Amino acid sequence: MLNREQLITLFGLCKRNGNPINRWPKDIRQLFATKGSATFDPQSDIGKLLHHIAYGNLAAAEVMLKADPRLVLQAGHTVTPSGLKVLHTTPLECALGAGDPKMAKMIAPYFDSKKINGGAEVREKQYARYRQHIEDMLNPEKILLMILPC
Repeated sequence: MLNREQLITLFGLCKRNGNPINRWPKDIRQLFATKGSATFDPQSDIGKLLHHIAYGNLAAAEVMLKADPRLVLQAGHTVTPSGLKVLHTTPLECALGAGDPKMAKMIAPYFDSKKINGGAEVREKQYARYRQHIEDMLNPEKILLMILPC
């Protein structure tokens, strides 16, 4: 399974003329032309893990991560309980986007360098996308300024 950066790179390459991907068979190119939606199976391990995370099922998510810690590097699609479709998200990003600090705290240790080479850098890169939003939520004055017009 490809991670977020690999998918974005691949989608960009698909749009360029004269790249080697244009010589791939048509059925393979169509998988990427649909932004990878055909490549994500809700019954795959990453699909099941993201579903557990989106629905706040901490115990089931932890069991899956203990069985395969490398799932923290994969990206997939999921649908939240409110019906929001979340595309190309990793388990940590899914937990952060759902606003589930317990889930995010449970996932974070799986980036340990003993389990994943360069895991701390990968965790930081995934967290960086949400850092500003989390800091904004922790600052009540900033929230009031966003809610109440001047």
